[in-house]
Amino acid sequence: IERSCRFGAARMHGTTSLAVRRRLAPLTRAQVERLPDALQREHTIWLTRPQTDSESFAEELAELGVASIIGPALHVIPEPHVSLTATKPSALLLTSRHAAYALSELPPTWRSLPVYCVGASTAKTASEHGFSHVVPGASDVLALLPHIAADMKKGSGLLYLAGKDTRMEIPTLLSTFGIHVTTIIVYSAIAETQMPEFVRSPLTDGRINAVAFYSPRSADITCELITKAGLIESTKHIHAFCLSLSVAAAANRLPWAGVHACPAPTRHAMRELVVSHMRDLL
Repeated sequence: IERSCRFGAARMHGTTSLAVRRRLAPLTRAQVERLPDALQREHTIWLTRPQTDSESFAEELAELGVASIIGPALHVIPEPHVSLTATKPSALLLTSRHAAYALSELPPTWRSLPVYCVGASTAKTASEHGFSHVVPGASDVLALLPHIAADMKKGSGLLYLAGKDTRMEIPTLLSTFGIHVTTIIVYSAIAETQMPEFVRSPLTDGRINAVAFYSPRSADITCELITKAGLIESTKHIHAFCLSLSVAAAANRLPWAGVHACPAPTRHAMRELVVSHMRDLL
């Protein structure tokens, strides 16, 4: 009882009763490092986002006691020689922060234009480029489109700074509201074609028991890499954490130990989902 109270798992309630926490706080990195190897393995997650995105998320997880392996399913490469000489639009659209670098190439007189952004990190990056009218939306472009349609007048123009393999037909969807969309490709997200050895090895010997997916495409690519490597059986001991139900649907082609979707498509929701489940697995 004394040790439980000392470490915050319980506290005395009066002189004869004991109040016990129903859920424990996540372990810190130092606490995880003191665990036996077998238990440390229960805290290892494979991060599949592009390198810089995964690195920042890995740092957050490490502080909460969750170790990670970064093996991107996609590699982001800026498009060379992008021409941004389009006619001044009524507004801009960014569906990824990877497109935000192109904002610096736009004329200074455009800094007051509304910039519709998918996700908080995209909105933050747009603000850092000097745009004063940033309109943040949820991490789902479909949820943002009705706001764009409501704000913009019929016949107005929208400049969409996009990735090369964008699946959503945004120009077609917005054309039904009389909004003309000009799309300029400013980056490519190149799919990984072979599983790196530093991921294959821990997958094979059971040192990974979770994976995080942020998009249907990254889930598709990762499932293909696992299948190609002949490691489908390994997924039976791995939990897949997905940003949304659509991501979960893409991941569900393999026999994961569990497929979990975030209650909201945000970085915070993903962190909470991962930490809570990894703690329960321990």
